[in-house]
Amino acid sequence: MDKHVADIKLTFLVHFNTAVGQTVSITGNLPSFGEWDPKFSIRMEYKEIGDTNWRAIVSIPKNTFLEYKYLVVDDVGNALRWEPRPNRELQVGGEDTSVLDMWGVEDYEEESRRNEEMRAKIFEEELLELERERQKKVEDMKKKMDDDPKRTTDHKKKKEEEERLERERQEKKKEIEEERMKAEEERKQKLEELRLKEEERKKQMEEERRKIEEERERVRLERTKRLEEKRKKLEEEKRRKEEEQRRKEEEAEEEEERKKEEEEEKKRKEEEERRRKEEEERRRKEDEERERDRKRKEAVSYTHLR
Repeated sequence: MDKHVADIKLTFLVHFNTAVGQTVSITGNLPSFGEWDPKFSIRMEYKEIGDTNWRAIVSIPKNTFLEYKYLVVDDVGNALRWEPRPNRELQVGGEDTSVLDMWGVEDYEEESRRNEEMRAKIFEEELLELERERQKKVEDMKKKMDDDPKRTTDHKKKKEEEERLERERQEKKKEIEEERMKAEEERKQKLEELRLKEEERKKQMEEERRKIEEERERVRLERTKRLEEKRKKLEEEKRRKEEEQRRKEEEAEEEEERKKEEEEEKKRKEEEERRRKEEEERRRKEDEERERDRKRKEAVSYTHLR
């Protein structure tokens, strides 16, 4: 099967006023869009000088999710300016699609309003282009008929040709109107999808916020529990240390009391020993005194005897 059988055409149109030497480009997540590399981005074109509506037609596979963004590049593909908004998203279906964007617009309602104005302007331009083509065909036909030597005047053929051209113009006008209505329907569908996505995103954010709050509460409770356990441990440790300190002080007091008692006992024994020695010394002196008195008496008695 041919590789391009399943491809569709995407027509991009964006309004932006550039300076001389600058070009608006598209880049995105697909290889055909350069995979976000400005040098391989898709260069857009404008119809004439002064036209600020840049266009590009790209073939991509059906049913493809496209993420893209506009940027301004110089002649060699260097990025000079990126579109100041988040990446655009587009779910491509199975039919050719026209995409009208406003540079940097992130408000979808504002972008839709501007897109509607741009579609109306493009519709008028295409009608004028069709009218110019019809007039040119009529003039070419007139010239051709005037230059034909075999024809003098054939008003019927001329009228039929004009009617045919008018029918073509009306059919083209109808086709453009149908395309506009289809684009409007796609725009409404896209807005609805974006609204649903926004609601889903808000729900997800709310759910994430709720989970974050629950996690914060869980962490707070765990932290409170840990702090309470730590406080209890500290109080228990403090009580244990105070009890140990009290016990040590009591032991120290008991030891001090014991030492005092031992010291008093020692002093008492020393005092008793001193008294005992004094008593012994007193008795010894008394004995010595009695012995001297005895000897003195004996000496006196001996003297009398002589």
